[in-house]
Amino acid sequence: MSGPVTINTGLSGANPYVDATGVGRIERQAQVLATDNAALDTLRGMFERPSDFYVNMHSTEYPGWLYTCAVAARFCGSPDGHYAVSE
Repeated sequence: MSGPVTINTGLSGANPYVDATGVGRIERQAQVLATDNAALDTLRGMFERPSDFYVNMHSTEYPGWLYTCAVAARFCGSPDGHYAVSE
């Protein structure tokens, strides 16, 4: 089920991550304030029920979505049937 962004990485169309090789690892840190109850609930849930949470990745070629990955998954799927594997 889709939901709102509750932990913002700062990545967006105006502030993209660019990797000329198209291969690599994206690592982002996001600040969660003690006063942000939605972000705290999300963070707590990611530890307690990681399979309930996901990350979507978009690209200029696939603006709808490139990959969707469950937080607890090793495999991520794309709309064209490609998969990514995390190690």
